[in-house]
Amino acid sequence: MKYPLIPFVTSMLLIAGQSAVADWGELGDVHITPAAPDANSQVTLHISGEKSTPCHLVNNELVIDGQDIDVSLSISRDERSPDACAQVVTPFHLSLPLGKLPEGDYQVNVAQADDCGTLETAFSVGAARAGVQISPPSGEYATTQLFDMAILVTGSDSPIVDGQVLLGHAGTPRDNWQDVTPDVLECLIPGQLEQGQSLRCPALPATLFGPGKHQVHARLIIENGEVLQGSVLWEIHDSTE
Repeated sequence: MKYPLIPFVTSMLLIAGQSAVADWGELGDVHITPAAPDANSQVTLHISGEKSTPCHLVNNELVIDGQDIDVSLSISRDERSPDACAQVVTPFHLSLPLGKLPEGDYQVNVAQADDCGTLETAFSVGAARAGVQISPPSGEYATTQLFDMAILVTGSDSPIVDGQVLLGHAGTPRDNWQDVTPDVLECLIPGQLEQGQSLRCPALPATLFGPGKHQVHARLIIENGEVLQGSVLWEIHDSTE
């Protein structure tokens, strides 16, 4: 008895497998930023590689299970692409935010669909280091807004023994910036964070700064002698309501 369907089915499976492999080029690199994160760092996972055509989209499914980070990659056709698409190897890059991670050692596994390729890497997250963040963050604002300005000291409960806040126009040397420490001290309200402390100046009108690009830099010295620094860039637009 002959089974003519078996060679046909087998060939179809082979073609399907070849098609799946043909969707991908090389899976190139996986790494994180920052390169040496601590428990206060916002960690981002970067994956790069190649796909067989610019008409394909690279999809991802990210799962964080304890200290194992698994990423599954799959290919789909971009519905906006033309019906006839050139088979041109095209690079792709994914940036996947992982957020803040607890101290420890982590393993990253990246797998392409249909067993077309895998990448692995490992990294460590250190104990939280002291740092300074200024809020609101760098961005664009209007003169009609009120700023709830805050200087956040993270990763340290040590008392602040000295400090300076400078304000300057972006692009000018820091030597020419204005020392606004006395003005900030007049409005500061101290507070406590879960792992740190806050210094807040509520409801500052943006008109105090005026339109333009303004750099704000805070330099604080804590009791153990460590110097903490942070900066933001505020671009303020003239606005009326």
